[in-house]
Amino acid sequence: MPGDRLLGLLARNLLIGSVVAVGTVAGLLASDAHGIRELVLNDSDPLVAVLLLTFGFVVTLGSAAMGGAVMSLSREASLPPRGGKRLPQVESLRPAPARSAAAGRRFPGSGM
Repeated sequence: MPGDRLLGLLARNLLIGSVVAVGTVAGLLASDAHGIRELVLNDSDPLVAVLLLTFGFVVTLGSAAMGGAVMSLSREASLPPRGGKRLPQVESLRPAPARSAAAGRRFPGSGM
């Protein structure tokens, strides 16, 4: 079934995004970027801080990987192109002049 293939694709990319997220959190903690390791270790319950940080990264990077997978799916070539009607191109288009009642008015603080 096509739905099973899509769910498999999404699950696989969620797993990839989750692995990248866990690696990113581990890298952040290992490199002590902006003192985050010290903040986490000085917390009263560092496990909760690490789990919340990891959860945020898993949600973000997992959904980004899933979205990238969905957007990279190709349409079947047998489907006709969809879209609106195309208007013929006109070569002689040019902007029309318009008058404005506020043409001479200056606004305070705008430097004009």
